[in-house]
Parts: sequence; C-alpha cells; structure tokens
Amino acid sequence: MSATLDEILDQAAEDIWDDLGTEATYQSKDPVPEMACRALVERDVILEMQDPRGLSLTTQIHGVVLSVLAADFSETPGPGDRFVVGSTTYRVESVYLNDGRLVRMQVKDVTVDLE
Repeated sequence: MSATLDEILDQAAEDIWDDLGTEATYQSKDPVPEMACRALVERDVILEMQDPRGLSLTTQIHGVVLSVLAADFSETPGPGDRFVVGSTTYRVESVYLNDGRLVRMQVKDVTVDLE
C-alpha cells in the first residue's frame, strides 16, 4: 500500500528536522516537565505584524523565528513559553504560523534577562 500525501509530507518534515534542527529544551509556562525537542532558529527575519486592534495597518520588523514540528507537542507552544537552544533562551512572543505540521513562533532572546 502506498503512502498518502500527508504521510509523505510528515516524513519529509521529520527528515528535514533531523538534519537541520538543533537540540532544544521546551519549558512551558505551565507547571509541566521540560521536554526535549528539535528547533530551527532563524535570525533577522522580516515579520509582518498586524495591528492588534484590527486596523488595516501592517508593520514590518526584523525578528527571530523559532520553528518546531507540531507533532512533537500535545499542546501548541504559546506566548510566555520558553525554548533553550544551546546557551540561548528564547521566550515565545506570538505564534506566527501553525499549519498542523509546523509551528513558527516569533521569539525574543531573554538569556540576559535570566542572568
């Protein structure tokens, strides 16, 4: 029996993360144990931010995006959660994309804030 398109895409995403992802530790803001995962960090990404009041204003900012595989999480990471990648700690500011396969989040380096 042949694989479905979703199964092929899921396997491709896992293979990419195995090759390009970096070992990370997920720390929920809720009192649950830390979890090991793999993350991809992109720096100096141009993000389009919508006005939170619903106005038709779009602002472009340079930011840091951290991506993880959605399948690795029972609950989608959200604002206030943290990821430790190497010696850097990132706090999730917002979820930029969650398509059920990939979760992309705007994050802030808070390593200095924790020292």
